[in-house]
Amino acid sequence: MTDTPWIRKRQETDERISKIRVLVTYPFLPHYRLGVFRALEDLADFDFEFAADEESVAGILIIDHHELKKRAHLRNVRLGRILWQIGAVSEAARRRHDAYIYVGDASITSTWIAAVIARVNKRPVLFWTIGWHRPETGAKRVIRLTFYRLADRLLLYGHIGRQIGLGCGYPERKMSVIGNSVTSLSGDVNETSGIESISQLPRGRAMVGAVIRLTPQKRLDLLIQAVAVISRSHRPVSVLLVGDGPEKERLRRLATTLGVDLHLIGPLYTDEAIASVYRHMSVTVVPAAIGLTAIQSLSHGVPVISDDDRYAQMPEWEAIIEGVTGGTYRSGDVSSLATTITSWLDRMESEAADVRSDCRREVDARWTPQAQAGRIAAALLELLPTGGSR
Repeated sequence: MTDTPWIRKRQETDERISKIRVLVTYPFLPHYRLGVFRALEDLADFDFEFAADEESVAGILIIDHHELKKRAHLRNVRLGRILWQIGAVSEAARRRHDAYIYVGDASITSTWIAAVIARVNKRPVLFWTIGWHRPETGAKRVIRLTFYRLADRLLLYGHIGRQIGLGCGYPERKMSVIGNSVTSLSGDVNETSGIESISQLPRGRAMVGAVIRLTPQKRLDLLIQAVAVISRSHRPVSVLLVGDGPEKERLRRLATTLGVDLHLIGPLYTDEAIASVYRHMSVTVVPAAIGLTAIQSLSHGVPVISDDDRYAQMPEWEAIIEGVTGGTYRSGDVSSLATTITSWLDRMESEAADVRSDCRREVDARWTPQAQAGRIAAALLELLPTGGSR
């Protein structure tokens, strides 16, 4: 028997009601989150909506409006380092959703109010956050703990943050480690010139470097100094940096002074361009605070080197398994960095296939958008009754 329009409409309504409705609120929607956002949209039992301003910060590429199924517009108002998101509080008060996920940043003052309202309305609140970088004391510790206690659950990137949180007295049951993931573009951007620049890179030389924003925090100057040390042993090594940022000209001048073969290519975003970069890269080296570059590199089978200062690192540093997916060096020590780079260049000459397989295996196990979305879903289900609100 053919369904009548009324029956079809009732079926669509029942399906919509049975799904768990979740609002994810960000200051803006960075493009590197597109993979996990789409993985969340693909979860059968959930109906995700994403709320943010459409501004970009620090030149970070943002998600286009059409790339996600459901969007809500917020307007950001900044006063120094403090941010208020107009619309975030009213979204919580409207009770349209079964759960609320916010970026766990205490400087977003609207989140304090929105989280309290959602909790009063008996809606679970989750904070998506790096969490703790290092043990804290004094006012900073008190403010962070007070803010985090507004949440029913912290969605943390890594296990180190969780361990520090436990040491600070935050309840273990209120923390879930979800990992992180990165997304490149599928080809919507014209990057012909960048790909041509990659194709003209010198052959027959080892290539080390990174796809990364060129900021002082990454200490890329140490990479250039380390390659200068390696070059004095008559081993030809070039440096490839793909990205832009305030350190660009300083790094160029340093390489010229030290006689290092440096290739600076602007930011690239598409799958094709990024894959081309990593086909030329022997080892990714980010001397400090490596971040998502680690995951992107490992997903292309390229091992990663960064420093050993676990409290100054980003959570993705945990993907560096010593001797398997990369290595660490003594923080700030150029000689140690040069030795570690040389060791991994030797490995990539003799064991490249095994290393590439190990790198990809680590990403598949812990750092894909699907794995991250699954852990977020698991945290939500622990906090919610079966099915969405009625």
